[in-house]
This record gives sequence, C-alpha cells and structure tokens, in this order.
Amino acid sequence: MALTKQQQHRRDERIGEILTAAYDIVRDSGLEGLTMRSLARNMGYSYARAFYYFPDRQALITRLQLAAIGDLARHMSLRLIDAGPDPLERLRVAAGTWTSYRTVNPDGYRLIDQSLSSPQVILSTEQRSEVDSALAELLAMVTEAIEAAPFRPGDARLRTEALWAAVHGAAHFEKRGVAEQVENELVETLIRGWT
Repeated sequence: MALTKQQQHRRDERIGEILTAAYDIVRDSGLEGLTMRSLARNMGYSYARAFYYFPDRQALITRLQLAAIGDLARHMSLRLIDAGPDPLERLRVAAGTWTSYRTVNPDGYRLIDQSLSSPQVILSTEQRSEVDSALAELLAMVTEAIEAAPFRPGDARLRTEALWAAVHGAAHFEKRGVAEQVENELVETLIRGWT
C-alpha cells in the first residue's frame, strides 16, 4: 500500500532524525560505536523499532556514507565557483577538494574513507549511481579537458577514477604530514601524463 504524501513526509523526517542521531554517535564514538542498539537507546526507541527504517546496521552506515558523498560533491561545487575557466586549473581545485573536505568535515571524510577502503562491495547498483552522480562534476571536467585538447584522447571515466584514487590514496599520508604534497605530486603527474 502506497504512503500518502503526509505519511511519506513524516517517514522522510524520521529517517532524517535517525541519520542525524547515527551521525552523532559516529562523531562521538566512531563507526564501531554505531549499533542498532545504541541508535535505539540514543533516540528513545525500542530495539525493534530501530529496524523499521533500516533493515540492518550496514544499510544505515551506507546511507550515512552516501550522505557524506553528497556533502563532498557540494563542497567541491562551492570550491569551483572561484576556480576560473581554465580546465586544468579547475581540475586541480577539484582534486584538492578531498584534502579540504578532510578539514571541513572530518566525520564525513572518515565515513567516505571507510567505505572506499573497505574490500567488501557494499553499494547496490542504485547506490553506485548516487556515487557516480557525486563524481559527475569531476568527470565533466576531465571530459572537457579531453575535448578542449589540453588532454590527449582517452577514457574520461577511467581518468576520473584514477584521479579520485590518487587523491584518496594520498590522504593516507596524513600521518606522515605530507598528504597535501603527495596529492599535488600525484595530480600533477597525472595531468602531465594526460597532456
């Protein structure tokens, strides 16, 4: 039976409240502190009620990670406002978004990092399309650089994924204090290789 608009609105509000509570738990206790039991306790729900909106913990974590990916995409769009028209400079600014996001939203950064670093496939086809839409702006910039000829012809999607992988991998050098330098070196190496 389909929900009425009012019922759907209330359901969406409740899901938003649950995600906010879950995000708070992750911020305070880490991802390992987020359980369906801790969520229910935090919200004043019964344990069974916590499963009404999310079938399991992994579904809840995935939803949090997708929200963080959407936040990252918005952060990149804001950074690109002042980037100017040069496609290569816009690509550099976009690549630097990951480093910037780590500072602006460390909790969102950790959620994304944990999903990218996990060897298990946790996203459905629909969820992967949400991630693809978050990378769409980066893909458009790589495509533009190929079409405008600063880049040699090549697979824009593969290059976008290579750029994303380089930036994500470089972030793991934060412990050594050289993440930004490694990121810049990798991005510049890729750009030189594609021009």
